[in-house]
Amino acid sequence: MMQRHLCLTFLVLILCSTLLAGCGSNRYVLVTSDYGIHVASGKPRLDPKNDTYSFRDETGSEVVIPRADLKQMREIRD
Repeated sequence: MMQRHLCLTFLVLILCSTLLAGCGSNRYVLVTSDYGIHVASGKPRLDPKNDTYSFRDETGSEVVIPRADLKQMREIRD
């Protein structure tokens, strides 16, 4: 009985950690008006003062795109 309880607890912990890991890994693909493609490793942030979107790409570099140049933005679902 104790072994079953321990196994069930272990499975619940694995399930919770998998779900939490999946929640933090949102990626977005952004297409600009000149058909440039960028992949953001998190939701891009809109800066209303400068009217730009900023995000970190997959290499960790900071990218800033003017809102007027953005054609499309979609979340990538794994």
